[in-house]
Amino acid sequence: MVKVNDIHRVAKKYKKFYESYWIDQQVLVYNNKRYYLAFYKVLKKDTGGAFFTLEPGASEREYKEAFEWFTLLLMRLGSIKDVGEERRNINMTGFEKVNEFLKRVDKEVSLSQSEYELVQKGIDSTRYALSLQKNLVKLMNDFDQFLKDKEPNHEYSIEDVEYIQCVNNEIDYIQYHQVKDFYESVDTFQEINNIVYKRREIKGLMDTAIQTYLKEHCMNKEKLRKTLDNITHVEGLDELSKEEYINAVQKDFVKRQQLSNRSLMKELRYPKLM
Repeated sequence: MVKVNDIHRVAKKYKKFYESYWIDQQVLVYNNKRYYLAFYKVLKKDTGGAFFTLEPGASEREYKEAFEWFTLLLMRLGSIKDVGEERRNINMTGFEKVNEFLKRVDKEVSLSQSEYELVQKGIDSTRYALSLQKNLVKLMNDFDQFLKDKEPNHEYSIEDVEYIQCVNNEIDYIQYHQVKDFYESVDTFQEINNIVYKRREIKGLMDTAIQTYLKEHCMNKEKLRKTLDNITHVEGLDELSKEEYINAVQKDFVKRQQLSNRSLMKELRYPKLM
């Protein structure tokens, strides 16, 4: 059984006398060895780190492989926490209300062919956004349970890290397609908004809340374009199936993390991997 004092004893071994340190609560289990990562700092400045296991016999190659898995674990968990939580908390009331309103328009108002097609586009867009959000919420709730099951030891196997990557990739897919749909639907909702104010019978079905939500769907196209650009790291995502998309972003993330690891390894006081 691993003793906490032993973990801190090794971490302190590589600490300079004027530094403070902390040990990440995540533990990677690789080849039946538990790996830990200690961070050193002076005031608020990071000054280095140590990556170690208490079990004997780890080769340099094993340390390097374990470190690469460990950084994937930390980066992916951080991404899920930041992006997944942010998107889970998006207020979808506007999409629900607009979807209900457009369905009512479709049912109760006599529309021209062009008006009908616009309304259907609006219904499809809001339905798609709500469907993606439902999938995201379920994904995050399942992930919350996964994390809870890891308490209190926070030990992760390679299979666990692979699952975490799958969750992160799924969130990336949902985020991309939500923002892309929001961006591409702005023009449609601007046309719908124009029709609403021309047709008295449609305007009569609206209340103040619907007016506000419709206007929100017509705004911020340039901001959405910039957001879409910022979250796009791989070219040609529009043309990919979901499976192809996830494979592409997975390869890209791992590639970028491996490049980042080169500088991270230089910061390690133990072991010397670079």
